[in-house]
Order: sequence, then C-alpha cells, then structure tokens
Amino acid sequence: MLARGLARRREIALRLALGAPRRAVISDLCAESAWLTLGGAGLGALLSLWAAGVLESRVPRNLWFLGIVQPQLSWRVFGASLVVAAAAALIFGLVPALRVVKTVNLDEPLKDGAGTTARQRQRYSGLVIAEVALSLALLMGAGLLLRVVHHLATYQYNFPARQLLWTYVRLGGSSDTTGEATAPQDRIRPVLSIVAAIERVPGVAGAAAQVQHGPPGKAVTAEMAADSNRLLDAESYPLVTPTFLRTMGLPILEGRDFADGDLAGNGAVILNAVAAQRLYPHESPVGHMLKLGAPNSDAPWVPIVGMCRAALTPGPGELLPRLASPEIYVVRSTNMAGPVDMLIRAAGDPGPVAIAAGRELRAIAPGSAFGVYPFLYELQTALAAREFLAQLFVTMALFALILAAVGVYGVLSYAVTRRLREFAVRIALGALRGDVLRAVLHDGFVMTLAGTALGGFLALWSSFLLDAFLEDVYPTDAVTLVVSEAVLVVAAAAACLGPALRATRADPIEMLRAT
Repeated sequence: MLARGLARRREIALRLALGAPRRAVISDLCAESAWLTLGGAGLGALLSLWAAGVLESRVPRNLWFLGIVQPQLSWRVFGASLVVAAAAALIFGLVPALRVVKTVNLDEPLKDGAGTTARQRQRYSGLVIAEVALSLALLMGAGLLLRVVHHLATYQYNFPARQLLWTYVRLGGSSDTTGEATAPQDRIRPVLSIVAAIERVPGVAGAAAQVQHGPPGKAVTAEMAADSNRLLDAESYPLVTPTFLRTMGLPILEGRDFADGDLAGNGAVILNAVAAQRLYPHESPVGHMLKLGAPNSDAPWVPIVGMCRAALTPGPGELLPRLASPEIYVVRSTNMAGPVDMLIRAAGDPGPVAIAAGRELRAIAPGSAFGVYPFLYELQTALAAREFLAQLFVTMALFALILAAVGVYGVLSYAVTRRLREFAVRIALGALRGDVLRAVLHDGFVMTLAGTALGGFLALWSSFLLDAFLEDVYPTDAVTLVVSEAVLVVAAAAACLGPALRATRADPIEMLRAT
C-alpha cells in the first residue's frame, strides 16, 4: 500500500492542488483498503469453512494419543479471527494512506512523478525481519516433524514386525471348539485348534499363541556346574505354542526350534540371546536345565533346547525399542484357557489378512471375545498423529513463507519506487544495470539474513516445545535448520527479483523529462 500510494503521489498532489480536502483523499485510499478487507475476509471465511470439513476428515480418530483435544470448528474462534484479520487489514491500509497524504509536497510531485530518494533508514523493515524469523521457526517445526514421520515409517526392526498382527482371544469356559468338556491337562488343545484354523486362512504365513505365566518367586533358576545356579528376575514368561518363534520371525542361533513333541512331559525352553548372556555368560545354554521358578520352589526343571535372536520390541510407554530385554519362551502341555494372545504373520498386506482372520475367529469360536490389531498398533497410532501434525505445520509454514516473501517484495517495491530517479541518474552517469540489480538485491538479502539469524535462535528455542513428539530426532537438529534456512533464502531471493529487475529498467530520459 505504501508503494501504491507513492506511485499515485502526482495524482494526489493534483487533487490537493485543485482544492480537494485531505480527508476526502484519505477516504478514497481507505475505501480501496476496505474493499480488499471485505474481499479477503469473505474469501478467508469460505476457505475456513471448507478447511474445517477437510480437517475433520483428516484428523486421526485416536488423536487423544497426542494428549491434545479433538479439533472442531468454534464460532467464537472464527469470529475473533475474522475481527482481527479485518482490523489488521484496515489499520495497515489506513497508515500508508495517512503517511502519503500528510507527507506529500504540492510542488515536488508536480515536477517529478518518479518519486524521491529513500533515506538509508527507510530501506529496511523490522516487520519483514520479524516475518522471516517467524517463518523460519515454523519451517523448523515442520522439518522436524517430517523427519520424525520418515524415521517412524522406515524404522527397521530385527524381525518382520510390520507383517505381524496381534490377536487376543478370550475363550469362553474350559471347553474346546466342539463344545465337549476337556481335562485340565488338555486345555491347550482348543488353542492349538484355533492356531491351525488361522494358519489355513489365505494370506497367512504363520500363526501362534501365547499366555503369560508367573513363575513362583518371580524368578527362573538356571542350572550351573558344581551344584550352583544363577537367577533371572521374571515377573512372567510366555507360554507359547511350538510355532511361535517361526511366526515371529526370530531365527535360532544355537540348538533347535520347538517341535510338536515338546508338548509332552515337562516341555522345552528356548532363551533369547540376552537371557542366555545373563544366565550362561561363558558357555552355551543348550543342554542345560532351567527351573521355572525360584530355587526353593517346587517348579519343574525344563530342558533348554535352543537360543534365538533377541527381539527388539517397544517397552511400556515406548514407540521405538531401545534395548532388547531377556526373554524365555516355554512350550508345555498345560492350561491355556482364558485370555490368549495370538500372533499372525501375513504373507503380504496385513489389512485383508486381519479381516479374514477376524472372520475365521468368529466362525470357529462364536462364544469368544477377540480383536485383531497390528502388532505395532501404538507405533502406527503415533505415526498417524505425527503425520497429521506434520501436515498442519507444513501448511502453516507455507502460508508464513508466502507472507514473508510478499513482505520482502512489498518493502523492496516501496524502496524502488522512492529511488527510481536515483537509479535513473546512476544509469545516466554510466552505472551498469547489474550494479543497480545488486544494490536492490543487497537490501532484500540484508532483511532476509537478519530475519534468518534472529529466526535461528527462535527456531531452536521453539523446537523444544515439540520435544514430546520427536522420536530419536533432536530438537536442535542442524540439518533441518540449514535446510529450512535454505528454503527461506530461496523464497526471499525470488521475491527480491521482481523489484530489482524493475529498478534496472529505470529510463534516464523519462526521468529527466519528468523533472
């Protein structure tokens, strides 16, 4: 508006010279701002109503996982935003109008319609520097969230976790799928029949079941030489079906995998690598015995038949695994009635397999409660929430980037309009147009670099506000900051190019004729 007002200085001077009151001239200039305000506010209102529907359709249903409220359209917020936007547009339209009308000289514009030479302090704008700084902070936040989304989506586990489905089955009563009563020692048979039925579902590469058992004394005892033993604290251990490790995709490092014959007798045990290192740090655990309880308990001794790879699984309250924990897997013919966890490994896309598995469970166990979820349910929930936040930050950062570029363009256009005669005189005295181009670009880059320097500190400080949503990504990530600054500098350079090229086209002959 300042640049447009300066371009009309000759017209304003003629109107004032012919007797027009300054109030009328100011009213005309403000009317233009009012129309811009009405048009912009109306368009913004329509976009807000449209965006509210889009936002509602894209918000994850489990947004509570982020610890924030579900967003919804609020008419109070909408009205307050409309009032603030309209007031800002009117104020920033009124100030340039008052400035142009009150500072116009009735003699100078009539002689020179090309403007005057700007003083040094008028070439830069603190508002533009602030815009650039705030834009960098939003770009930094968007970049960090995009890195988190990429990290969560591409994290590599040491087993095919993304192909696994987790299913809980709450068996009704102590009978098998045929409805006939079973003896306590045979209550594993209904679970085995369900596992076999799930394995026959198209697209299923493997299935297994487990229940958690608590050892007496909350520990297991490893048999050592010379009548000594070593304890491993264990609140519980998984009692699994023989296909569990194959379904989970954990390879056997020593010994053998479970077999169907291990269901007889006391069963068999396989340790993961971490548990084997804890219990047998200097020898192989295969061939030793493990007591499923404390040393003074009457728990049975079970042979250790193998050692498997330790699975990197997220712990309580974690999205990504930090360290593998010691784990023992036990196969025994014992009671598996009640809540049973099942693993299903899909050969391809887990989505259709989950639907087919749920349909099969409903058919073979109609009286049971069950649910089928991705094995990485919490990770996928957090990933969806962070994708939503990243989209919001990218959208806001793009708007801020556009506003900052428009601000740089407007200030430079204003400065070029005031300095057109200076540039024309320079060209007439032999200055190269490239020198004029560099002079204008210099002003734009000074504001951009000043805003970038200020915004760097602001971005580093504000990024810590997102620390709760950054998994394995540092809030002060230098790569993200550098990329954000590069994007901002490129956008500002593009905004500077138009006014700079206009300055190089200043015609000395026209300026001299105007003078």
